[in-house]
Amino acid sequence: MKNNRGVTLVELIVVMAIIGILMGIGIVSINSIFGFDVRKCTNNLSNSINKSKVIALSHADQDMEIFKKADGCYYVSYPNEAAGTEPTKISNSSVKIYYYTESSGGTGVEITETNKLLLSFDRSSGAFKALQPDIYCRRIEVTKAQKKEVIVLYPETGRHYIQ
Repeated sequence: MKNNRGVTLVELIVVMAIIGILMGIGIVSINSIFGFDVRKCTNNLSNSINKSKVIALSHADQDMEIFKKADGCYYVSYPNEAAGTEPTKISNSSVKIYYYTESSGGTGVEITETNKLLLSFDRSSGAFKALQPDIYCRRIEVTKAQKKEVIVLYPETGRHYIQ
């Protein structure tokens, strides 16, 4: 018969190293899954801002409304478009969107069913129009768990970028 003396220390260390590597890969995968929803929503929102600006500069006043429906998902609509146009879904229900103004004092205002964000562009200059007299939206933040993406808005020029 063969003498079975158990597992050697080297075999145990090799197994532990393999488990550690697999756990590291798993954690990176989970973080990228959480970040995917935030990145997708941020890109959809940025594309919607671009679309609204192009339409405003090309031929007509264009407003863009960002809101949350009862299903928990965020949508973008263009109130100036023809009646019956369906809002565009920009996120699933797992993310939250906040906007910041000069008057918010560094505290984000969550976009909800009743608290919508209306962005408009000035046709002559391409700049963002004020939300209220002399109050401009400066940034939009998309979050999920610890993952956060920020769209920085420049009201004077109508430009924006993802930070």
